[in-house]
Amino acid sequence: MAQERIVGVALDYSVPAKYAVSWLLKNIVREGDVVLLLIVQKFEQEDGLSNLWEETGAPIINLSDLDDPSISRTHNQLAQDVELRNQLKAAAREKHLTIKAKVYYGDARIKLTQAAVEQKLDCLVTGNRGQGNVKRLLLGSVSDYCVHHVQCPVIVVKQIDDKNSGTCIASPETGSVRKSDAGSSHQIL
Repeated sequence: MAQERIVGVALDYSVPAKYAVSWLLKNIVREGDVVLLLIVQKFEQEDGLSNLWEETGAPIINLSDLDDPSISRTHNQLAQDVELRNQLKAAAREKHLTIKAKVYYGDARIKLTQAAVEQKLDCLVTGNRGQGNVKRLLLGSVSDYCVHHVQCPVIVVKQIDDKNSGTCIASPETGSVRKSDAGSSHQIL
């Protein structure tokens, strides 16, 4: 059996991030891997948790621990996202994965770079919001920053939506993308 890998995935609960999780579960992980959900929340001065764990992030928890109300407080969004939790639980059962979550507080770019080193990630998967060039230039892109600064391989998963020539449907189940134009359909990937 191959050595256990630690695969990190950035999760901010956006559609691109959830798609990246689905894509990761279908295309990257293999039996026995550890999947680490890296959740970065904005630093809130008034929030005691973000003050307490600003530097190191909250303790890592197992996916199964989210059923405990005292733990689900720090991982509230993950605890409430039933569809995502069910998808993760099913993948854990089918592929014998260990799925864990860690919450960081602060700038997502910096915290994901920090997490890759601290958690000894074998690779990091992140979604892509598809910002335009100007917006990316002014605000910066988390995925772009990670590609240039994270010290492990980074996979940026992009959902394709071509508005000018039909509809592209990205499918994490098959790992393919289908483009349909006025009655015809052909596979792109």
